[in-house]
Amino acid sequence: MDKALEEVKEWKPQIEDNLRKSNRFIVLISSYSVKSKWVLHEGSIAYALKQLIIPLQIEDFGKLLATDLPIWVEEKQLVNFVEGIIDYPNRLRRVKQYLGEPLPIQKHLEEMMIQYKTSGMLLSEVALNLIEKHKDKIEFPEGSEELIEKSRRALHDYWTQYAELERNYDNAKIAIKNLNETLKSYLSDIKFQRAFIVYLCITVAYYFLVLLYIYFN
Repeated sequence: MDKALEEVKEWKPQIEDNLRKSNRFIVLISSYSVKSKWVLHEGSIAYALKQLIIPLQIEDFGKLLATDLPIWVEEKQLVNFVEGIIDYPNRLRRVKQYLGEPLPIQKHLEEMMIQYKTSGMLLSEVALNLIEKHKDKIEFPEGSEELIEKSRRALHDYWTQYAELERNYDNAKIAIKNLNETLKSYLSDIKFQRAFIVYLCITVAYYFLVLLYIYFN
């Protein structure tokens, strides 16, 4: 009973009004709920309103056939919440994603798992950062730990090689600068030597001419 309702007031309109205002419908699937006329009624309203129906199986009651389920849920995969046989934290994170905006990184991780298995493709640095940021909200697919670890190692190796290349580049720039300065100094010495030789030749020639002048006069 809803204590918020006034006495003798019908509660059916309130349920239908709440259903129309929502856009998500969680239904608990058990041997009792699939036989409940009100569960069937509310689910039919949600289905007619094209809401997202999230069926949570909370009871393991033998072989459940599609024909045993309400028509508005029989075409959907049940979210397994049977105690003792599921990874409850990951299941709860998945349901939270259904209730709110889904994490793009969740879908990307699932798609990358397929790529990794078929071609060995690894995660990018951006994807790794997003996974770390939302790790408490992500449901990690089977084998994703290996993909994430390999991607991290590959990224670490890449940045290590990049840092080494950057150091080599800086060292090369210093070596080229020193070589240029040495070459400039060498060329400057050659110019000085040439100028000195020219000066010496002119001086010798001058004194030679002077001696000739004195000798013939």
